[in-house]
Amino acid sequence: MTNPLEGLEPSNLWKYFAEISAIPRESGNEKKAIDYIEKLAREKGLEYHRDTTGNILIRVPASKGYESAPAVILQGHIDMVCVKEPGHTHDFTKDGIKLIIDGDWVRADHTTLGADNGIGVAAALAMIDETDSIHPPLEILVTVDEETGMSGAMNIEPSMVTGKTLINLDSENPDIIYIGCAGGGDTVIRIPTPREKFDNGFGVKIRVSGLSGGHSGMDIVRNRANAIKLIARVCNGIIDTRIGIYGILGGVRRNVIPSEAEAIFVMKKTSSSVRNSMEKIHQSYRRVEREALEEYGANDPDIRFEHGPFDLQDEPYMVIKPKVAKAIVRLLMSLPYGVLAMSRDIPGLVETSNNIGVVTQYMDFIEMVCTTRSSVDSAKKRVMEEIESACALAGAKTRREHPYPGWKPNPDSPILKIAKETYKELFGKEPKTVAIHAGLETGFFSERFNTTNMISFGPTIEGAHSTKERVNIKSTSEFFRFLKTVLHGIAAK
Repeated sequence: MTNPLEGLEPSNLWKYFAEISAIPRESGNEKKAIDYIEKLAREKGLEYHRDTTGNILIRVPASKGYESAPAVILQGHIDMVCVKEPGHTHDFTKDGIKLIIDGDWVRADHTTLGADNGIGVAAALAMIDETDSIHPPLEILVTVDEETGMSGAMNIEPSMVTGKTLINLDSENPDIIYIGCAGGGDTVIRIPTPREKFDNGFGVKIRVSGLSGGHSGMDIVRNRANAIKLIARVCNGIIDTRIGIYGILGGVRRNVIPSEAEAIFVMKKTSSSVRNSMEKIHQSYRRVEREALEEYGANDPDIRFEHGPFDLQDEPYMVIKPKVAKAIVRLLMSLPYGVLAMSRDIPGLVETSNNIGVVTQYMDFIEMVCTTRSSVDSAKKRVMEEIESACALAGAKTRREHPYPGWKPNPDSPILKIAKETYKELFGKEPKTVAIHAGLETGFFSERFNTTNMISFGPTIEGAHSTKERVNIKSTSEFFRFLKTVLHGIAAK
């Protein structure tokens, strides 16, 4: 297998990242990637265990003379968010990621890169081959399905792990050691869409694209536009008795800020009606485009709206009944998006947020998914109840999915003390220690493994969950050196 990253250091880490990247590993489709890790363990003669959920753990013996040191769990998730640029032919079910070295960065060819969390997994696996490093017994834990529900961490078999010290390698800022994370959960919203005939109709599609998107936890504080909210604003200015709505859709993943959305309208096919209706459509999306650039242009300068004819091929057109269509649009307008509260205890930390991640249109119903995050359980519950209340008024049904606990910070944990000392020794400055406004699997691990002796760190990764995702080469080298030195410090205690 040719390594497109050959020549980069640390060589073991980049070798494993390239090999992982060659395997399709979208959430729910990780089996081949886990098979690869299991095969690696067998070839290296290492003890391993694969549980019924698909998670795998490899035990790496301690360096000679350090067998009595406490075992350390190195943890990352193998799945990745799969997003590609419009029109790109990449097939995530069978194609590996095409890696590109771009100056000081590694990125992918028109798709997400999967450095979240392929770099973390590669770093853990690279420790197997670091025979000159000093480290305690290692338990390399690789989980599945982190990105769509954390079912791997949620259903892990606690007996497969013996260590009480855990290093999570799923972070994206080299200057920060994370010591806590937000909890969260999803609200799935479903509204029936009874339809009626719209005789002599003419279909038009409005599309918004060019948004930055990004991670709905890490990037929510960046005040980026949400394509679903923008298309709802367009719809709100259009629907009337002459213009019906056939469908609204947008977003690709519930934990991704949607960068694209579209709405399909049907208008009466008479010359005067079409002319008046098209003018109304033009006025609405041009107004929203101006407003969006004014509100979000600093972070989303490439927002663009476009329209064109759309042939539904089902004359007479069956549009959503006007009363229901208005309820759907008004619900989308009213659902909260963005930062809802900042932490009162930790400056600069988002406390509570909500993202409208996906809207999917079916013939008989429309489905929306919101992801709510908060480091305060009561605030998370309140926002989800507010969403449910708004949905009830609109005639929608809701259900909660994929709840995950937060990770309560332990500023006095032994591993944090070693990590801070190591960081200052290596880089000549104090690291920041903060909680993160994103879901990490550590919330489940603190419960399952009965420990608070945990930290999380990683290299510089930008644009996670988007086609702009990239990982910094120098930062990755420093991250791996930091990891090895921390493990040395634990072994030597």
